[in-house]
Amino acid sequence: VYKLLGEKRRRLFEKRVCKFIEMKDFRAGSNISEITDEMRVMIAASAIQITYGYPKVYFNHFKTIILFAEEYYSNITGYYHEGEVNAGGAIVLSWKNFLSGFNDTTDGRNLALHEMAHALRLTNIVDNEEYDFFDRETMLEFEKQAGIEMQLLGRGENSFFRSYASANMEEFFSVAVECFFEQPKEFQAYNPELYLLLSRILKIDLLNFGRV
Repeated sequence: VYKLLGEKRRRLFEKRVCKFIEMKDFRAGSNISEITDEMRVMIAASAIQITYGYPKVYFNHFKTIILFAEEYYSNITGYYHEGEVNAGGAIVLSWKNFLSGFNDTTDGRNLALHEMAHALRLTNIVDNEEYDFFDRETMLEFEKQAGIEMQLLGRGENSFFRSYASANMEEFFSVAVECFFEQPKEFQAYNPELYLLLSRILKIDLLNFGRV
């Protein structure tokens, strides 16, 4: 998104990144020595890309960002995680997996986009000052179309989305966002209606930048 912007809008993007950093409490997990400015900027920029169409949204509900060096063990689930968004107000990320998502920007897999999409969706439904900014009718239609795709995945039939998207509606949304930013042409070709609905939800379209 940043690369598509002109000079003036880039400055605005940068200001939003700075504001996001100032608003968050960045904490180092047990297996990371320090959180650098580069880490803060990259995490903040991922959030601002997701919220580009909502310039007043900064994930106010999520005040804490916890960063681990690599996959971390969760006592709650009993599994190792690459990242998670806690409804209690924390975004947790594995830096190793965060970076790997940017090694290939066309494979439709990006931890930063995935978790920030979770944060965006939760921010819209959790009672906070940024509550209820999605157009409800558009989201309902998106979920209807998403349900069809989830059924295809459940039956093992050919689908553009990876199988993890069939876990639940929240995971489908996040996987769809990953594909939306990393594989926009392929996404639109596969399901134009679903692509259009997501572009309306996010208020951005990389294929027609500035027109949504």
